[in-house]
This record gives sequence, structure tokens and C-alpha cells, in this order.
Amino acid sequence: MLLDRARQIALLETISGGTANGCCSEPRLVEFLARCRQVDSGARTALLACHDGKQVNDEEAGLLGRCRGNDPAAWEEFITAIEEPLLNEIRTQDLINRCLAGNPDAHVELFRSIEKKAKTFLCCRIYNLIEEDLKDLTTVFAAKVFRELPKFDARKASFATFWRFLLNQVYIDYLRKIKAISRDGKVISMHAPDGEAQAMDIPAPGAGPDHEAIQLEGFRLVHVALGKFGSSEVRCRQLIELFHFDGHSYEQIAGILSMNVKTVSTGLVRCREKMREFFPKEFREQARQYRE
Repeated sequence: MLLDRARQIALLETISGGTANGCCSEPRLVEFLARCRQVDSGARTALLACHDGKQVNDEEAGLLGRCRGNDPAAWEEFITAIEEPLLNEIRTQDLINRCLAGNPDAHVELFRSIEKKAKTFLCCRIYNLIEEDLKDLTTVFAAKVFRELPKFDARKASFATFWRFLLNQVYIDYLRKIKAISRDGKVISMHAPDGEAQAMDIPAPGAGPDHEAIQLEGFRLVHVALGKFGSSEVRCRQLIELFHFDGHSYEQIAGILSMNVKTVSTGLVRCREKMREFFPKEFREQARQYRE
């Protein structure tokens, strides 16, 4: 990809002059990209150097080749493709730095930026997850993120990789706990021990209980629908899970499955239509409830 982790860090360190954690200020990045757009040869050379010797697909190689030939349209496409991810990286690192400095508002803002994706992951992985357990899992996850945050190193992994790793640990712990049945047949409580789950006080989001119930029912339908795909439709399950469960972009899925981006996009459309065929009335009802 044009902006895999190694290239992202190399570029941010090039712009910042080697700032800790591979990050730089937002104004400095904006100024650098503006120079690239204004045909500053030094800035463009530095940008291309971060991609030298790195593996790219045929489409990306073609774009980089056109940039080296000073094609104005190619340069605008290239800069546009990397601009938002780099800005997001800088803003996230700034939030993390404020969290580590003890800013409570930054804690809330940082967790809000990942909460929806975390809940989607849990709902998609755990069939028939109830609202109470989803709330408990989210609380445990928040505590774990902020407890481990001082160990985060941007040079080793993105923040998304960092928190997804922690979320997977929470998920695995949950599976272990629901299998741990006490002698009287009751499932052992999934609350974290020693008050761990209460370590971070994150205000409740705006969505009410009814909205949460609708979401959980929607995920239940997705679970059932995926189970109806036959052995010849493995690719559909992969596309749905990578996009809706794991939150990967079209470009990331294309890299994982060795497909081009357009094929990923059209494949997802076809797979969603197939899922609607399994439960046409239920999916229409879910869509109506979300609109309301």
C-alpha cells in the first residue's frame, strides 16, 4: 500500500526531523504537503524516497512512476491518498500525548474514537451478545486501553493495531469466562476482578437502550445470514467479516485477499444482496428501525 506503517513512520519522521514516536505537528505536515503540491522538488524527492525499495502493487507502481515523471494529476492523486491518513495519525498521537499527561477530556475523546468499532467487533464475534455483557466488555476494554497506553510505541504499530490487540484479549477472556461454569450451573460473572473494570469512568454515549437492542438484533441477523453461505461462497464471508467485523478499508482488504479495490467493492455489494435474500423481511425491518 502507498502508506503502510513503515512508509508512514518514515514520512512523518522525515517531515518532523525525527520527532519521538515518529510524529510531527499538523501545521508542519500541511505545510510540507502544500510544498509538494507547489512543485517543490525537495519535498517531492523526500516523499518519493519514503517509497523507494518498498513493495507496491502494479497500480501503485504506475502512480509512483507517473509522479517521478512529474505528472501533475498523478501528484494530486498521490498527495490526496496519503493526506487524511497522515493527519489522522498526527491527531491520534496528540490525543495519546494528552492522555498520558493526565487530561480527562482527552481520555474520553480517544475512547470515543474507537468505541463504535470495538462494539461492532464484539457484537460480530459473539452470537446473541446481550446489552449488559456488551456494556461490561466495553468497560473492561476501556480500562485495559488506558492501563496499557503508556506502553504504546508508534514506531512498532499503529494505534489501531494496538487497541485491536487489546480488544482481542478482552474477547478471548470473555470466551474463557463463559465456559467456566460453576458447580450449580451458573455462568461465572464476567466483571473484571479487583475493580479493574471501574478504572476508567467513560460517560455513556448518546444512544439509548432501544437503539442498542436494535443494533444487537441486526448483528444476530448477520451471524445467521453468514451461516447460510455455502462452501462455494467463502469469499463472501471473508469480505463481510473483513469489512464489517474488522473495519478494514477496501484497499486493506484488497491487499489481504490479493484482489483489486474495484473487485472488493463490487463483491461486497453482491454479498450484501445475497444476505438480504436469506431474510428479506427481517433486513427491511432493521433498515426501517435504523431510519427512525
